[in-house]
Amino acid sequence: MTGPTETPQLPFHIGFDSATGQLVLSMTFGVPPKQTVKSQVIRTLDQVAVEIALHRHEARLQHLLAQHLADAAVRHFGADRARLEAAVQALSDPDSTTPVGRILRGPAATSG
Repeated sequence: MTGPTETPQLPFHIGFDSATGQLVLSMTFGVPPKQTVKSQVIRTLDQVAVEIALHRHEARLQHLLAQHLADAAVRHFGADRARLEAAVQALSDPDSTTPVGRILRGPAATSG
């Protein structure tokens, strides 16, 4: 049982590969001795937004994964937390037609 000041052990880890500028999500499945670790590379802020949207409304563990992905996006990709949240909301809105990249980074500069 986890005490009030202990961090629960989670079956995932999010690391940052500074050489490639990518997040690496490792997830552990099963129990020893038949335990498997699967990794997923997250290359862009857009992909982080999609992953958060996929995991946010699931069970508690999925929600924690979404929170950790958002924190990693802010820390390692320099994401604006409000823009990231708006992008995640747009991905959940079937009527949204705004490109996720525009929400994350703002409107494209116009030449003129």
